[in-house]
Amino acid sequence: MPHVNLKIAGGQSDTVKRQLADAFVASLVGIAGADPNQVSVAIEDIEPRHWARDVYDQAIAPRSETLYRRPGYNPDQLPR
Repeated sequence: MPHVNLKIAGGQSDTVKRQLADAFVASLVGIAGADPNQVSVAIEDIEPRHWARDVYDQAIAPRSETLYRRPGYNPDQLPR
């Protein structure tokens, strides 16, 4: 029963968000063999100016051992 929680810089349309959710479901079904009826996807808009505080500091830095892909940006250069 996978649940995906995507935090994304605000400004994406509902159409884009639905496409992202569908892509996550398709990947989980095709790669991990998940039942599509048991996959849920949440998408949370984050203001870019709050990315460091609300995402990097809370969800990325303290859980770096769980990351399978690290961000390519320098967190010290993000607005704080």
